[in-house]
Amino acid sequence: MIFLNFLAIQESSKTIINLMKELFIAVGLLFFIEGILYALFPSKMKNMLKMIEQMPINQLRISGLFFAIIGFVIVWYLRG
Repeated sequence: MIFLNFLAIQESSKTIINLMKELFIAVGLLFFIEGILYALFPSKMKNMLKMIEQMPINQLRISGLFFAIIGFVIVWYLRG
């Protein structure tokens, strides 16, 4: 009985470690993509940030929610 509990704890810790590994990979990929965009197109990125600064808050909120939902659906579909 104790051995089975130990195996369950060990298995759940592997799951947590795998989830954390995937999270770090996702954050690293985000940094990589954003860094590449700034390295390849610095002036366009500056112009885009100026345009974002002029956008109404509601439009930014809706755009952010839209892209968050798209990202969630992609991850859900691929991990499904």
